[in-house]
Amino acid sequence: MSDVPTSPEGLWQLAAHAQRAAAVAAEHIRSRRPHSIEHKETGGDYVASQVVTEVDRQAEALIVQTLQPALEGLGLLTEERPDDGSRLRAPAFWCIDPLDGTLAYIRGERGPAVSVGLVRRDGVPLIGVIVDVVTGQRIAGVRGGGVAVDGTPWRHGAPSGSLRVFGDHSFEDKPAYRSVTDRLGAADVHVGQAAVLNAWSVLASPPAVYFKFPRTGRGGGSLWDYAATACCFGEAGCVATTFAGDPLPLNRPDTTFLADCGVMFASDSGLAAQVRSAAASPP
Repeated sequence: MSDVPTSPEGLWQLAAHAQRAAAVAAEHIRSRRPHSIEHKETGGDYVASQVVTEVDRQAEALIVQTLQPALEGLGLLTEERPDDGSRLRAPAFWCIDPLDGTLAYIRGERGPAVSVGLVRRDGVPLIGVIVDVVTGQRIAGVRGGGVAVDGTPWRHGAPSGSLRVFGDHSFEDKPAYRSVTDRLGAADVHVGQAAVLNAWSVLASPPAVYFKFPRTGRGGGSLWDYAATACCFGEAGCVATTFAGDPLPLNRPDTTFLADCGVMFASDSGLAAQVRSAAASPP
């Protein structure tokens, strides 16, 4: 497959391979508990991005194997394999997180998800597939073709109720995050899960936001954490950008980390602006 489809119909056909691969991996993860836990040197600065188990690697192998019919002519970037640079040469590349939320998985908590995205060489997300490991819910979106949940077309709902803020464990040890949520008047703050399901929760329960401040060092999430959800956000007409509001650099040549630019996933642009304003206000 040397050419990347440009029509929604063609992308949905390609997405079918990703949906099968993600479902197979999620079932594998759901049916097992990890026997060994390692800390990888290539991870970010936080424990959540450093831990890896044999189940992560098994799930990754299953995804790549199931995706074989859709790999020809395309690049491949996965969390547990070295970046071979094919993403910078091919017209598009598969961007795979075989088990987002490994720490939650180890602890037996809600949060693990499988994420498979297809990203054009210029960084535009074309396909996004997510499977919630615990519930089995399947989300899929393609550029220009909308979003489907468990095979049924899905539309972004109107905001209702109070503001919901979703955050990872950075919220627990970084007072600046709590300061922003207080300024926003957010009484409903959910800390936990991981990047993929935090982003999906924003789409599923507006008004809502999930954000990470720019910072130095490694981490801040990686390309595979955001490729699939960014596609779904684009189809829903919602915000998936850097913290400053620029397009997410989903195929940057220098690194797979996004710590230096942060992320902003918001149910609408007005809310994203409010978060940036609250972050810029003095404490």
